[in-house]
Amino acid sequence: MSTVPDVSVVIATYNRASILPAALESILNQDTQGATYEVILVDNNSTDRTGEIAKSFIDSSDGKLRYIFEPNQGVSFARNAAIEKARAPIIAFFDDDVQIAPNWIATIKRTLDSHQEVSCIGGKVLPRWESDPPVWLTR
Repeated sequence: MSTVPDVSVVIATYNRASILPAALESILNQDTQGATYEVILVDNNSTDRTGEIAKSFIDSSDGKLRYIFEPNQGVSFARNAAIEKARAPIIAFFDDDVQIAPNWIATIKRTLDSHQEVSCIGGKVLPRWESDPPVWLTR
């Protein structure tokens, strides 16, 4: 990717090779409505197959996915490493255990373009329960 993307998406991960593919598929299969993006996957010193998973997705990402290994553990180290490498004016974060909506990037870009007085936005996160949610969690 030779041009500057509109959005740099950052995913920090640690030993989540089993669930990482779902997160990567959700970000690499976006309906961007014209917005351009890069994905920076930060391996935060994983000891599982995270690096192998990343490589398999890099090969099929058309240059969108970049991999960084950050040996200092902690999400702050991981995110800061990605911020240093990000090329876009907008940096968007999501976690490795999340599957984002197909229009996530388009929504971020459109919202920030429409509200230039805003520096930061957030959104709803809906769980996909594999079992019943904890009893203490209310709607």
